[in-house]
Amino acid sequence: MFLLAFRALPQDARTKIIEELISDEDVWEDLEAAVLWEHRKDEPRMSFDEYLAEREARQE
Repeated sequence: MFLLAFRALPQDARTKIIEELISDEDVWEDLEAAVLWEHRKDEPRMSFDEYLAEREARQE
C-alpha cells in the first residue's frame, strides 16, 4: 500500500521523502541490515552452541 501511494506522488515529493529517510541514522542502519540479511540469507547456518564448540576447538 505504501509503495502505491509513494509512486502516486510527484517526483519532487518522492525525492524529499527519500532524502528524509536516508538522513535518519536509525532508518539507514535498518536498511543496511536488511540488505546484509538479503545478501547472506543463503549462507550455511550454525547454532550458537555449534559456533561456541567450533571456536573452542580452534583455540585448543
